[in-house]
Amino acid sequence: MGLYDREYYQDEYGSPREGMGGGNRMMVTNIVILTAALFVVNMFTPDNWLMKKMAATPDVLKQPWLWWKFLTYGFAHDPMAISHVFWNMFGLWIFGRDVEGVYGPKEFLRIYLVALVLGSVVWAVRATFLREPNITYLLWGASGAVTTIILLFVFHFPRR
Repeated sequence: MGLYDREYYQDEYGSPREGMGGGNRMMVTNIVILTAALFVVNMFTPDNWLMKKMAATPDVLKQPWLWWKFLTYGFAHDPMAISHVFWNMFGLWIFGRDVEGVYGPKEFLRIYLVALVLGSVVWAVRATFLREPNITYLLWGASGAVTTIILLFVFHFPRR
């Protein structure tokens, strides 16, 4: 019996714990690593170029060639507030691991990405109609998708 085959090295879903022995990482961990890496890379770009390129604006709704921003905004976070990316990714990591255990990594990723896109499209429609002149609107951050994951956690584990 190998060390990682022992029962106390397994999580409640029967797979080795994340990070043990360099095994497969959970999708949640991959999302957190990607988001954090993009945040760090942005620190080395002039004038926060990367985050501004990834952010969505209400005008993207009218420009189909920029619809990719409805997804990338979720990996861009406010470069002036490290707490923004920290709390988003902390919440995703805390609640997302159990949700991923219920749905599996592929379905979890699908749910997360759909939540990102739907959240940004709803925001863009709302901002288009309620926009005040002379104000620049930028959408960045994974708060909507993280809230979706937290709600799924609450629905699946209401007594925790």
